[in-house]
Amino acid sequence: MQVNFSFDLRTNRSDCDWLVTTADLDSQRQKCRPGINAHTVEFLIADNAAQHRLRLLLEGKRKQDTDLAQDGQILQDLVVIADNFVLDGIRIDALVREFAVYKHDQNGNLATVQDHPFYNQLGCNGELIFEFTTPAYLWLLERM
Repeated sequence: MQVNFSFDLRTNRSDCDWLVTTADLDSQRQKCRPGINAHTVEFLIADNAAQHRLRLLLEGKRKQDTDLAQDGQILQDLVVIADNFVLDGIRIDALVREFAVYKHDQNGNLATVQDHPFYNQLGCNGELIFEFTTPAYLWLLERM
């Protein structure tokens, strides 16, 4: 038996065709250039006892994609929005926010890559890591 794992990707601006996202779930890979309209990424996975790892990589964010005020406050920023996460027909956005790790170096502003919370937005080049197990209903039952 297989279950579906899906989520939507979109940006907050329409003029960003240089951004690339790569979604890896286990050995499956999908690349896309998200735009202002949502692009649904879907994977089918076996529902047998196994560990799964989603890796969502953002590449191509440039320094000029973030407008800063004199004091360093962000006035406008290009972000990729990742939401509507669904596992086996059940919406799991809250679980993804709780268990996912967003790894980035603030586009080169930090000395090393650090772990950050995920709030449904990828604003820096880096990767989102989300791990879960199947059977899906057991994983969901243990976390809801």
